[in-house]
Amino acid sequence: MPRRQPSVTRRTTVGVALLGLAAVAGCDLDDLDPRSDPTSPTDPDSSAPPEDADTTLVAGVVVDLTGLLATVRAVPRPERAAFRPLARLHRQHLLALGADEAVTAASPSVPASEPVAAAEAVRQERRLQGRLATAAVAAQSGELARLLAAMSAAVAQHLAALPGEVGAR
Repeated sequence: MPRRQPSVTRRTTVGVALLGLAAVAGCDLDDLDPRSDPTSPTDPDSSAPPEDADTTLVAGVVVDLTGLLATVRAVPRPERAAFRPLARLHRQHLLALGADEAVTAASPSVPASEPVAAAEAVRQERRLQGRLATAAVAAQSGELARLLAAMSAAVAQHLAALPGEVGAR
């Protein structure tokens, strides 16, 4: 007759006991979060809130998006039509990131100083897509990470939908 396995192993019992002890010990996970430490009112730096990494990350993404909007405006008119969905997408992303309304309402009819080839615009869009993915990994806030990852995916989808002749040169 085969030997019957015990219903609860010793390892499981010890693991459950250790978890129970940790729970009973009253360790509060908020105590482990360094952001939850109160600052003293006499601290000279307590008057200005510290700039967190996510704020810096968002500012960099806003700069990238506004630069890309300027690049799209610099694409010659016949090829620019293919980039309109991307420009609209970038404006929506700027709004989602809380960028200034003046930045997001940038007129696509503003002439550029010098024309940019469609191929260069496509290369810059691909670089932006990669930077958004990297920023999503670097984000400390889960909500911001999801937003940046979705932005990266949206740019990739729009790039895949570009007509084959756009940026082929």
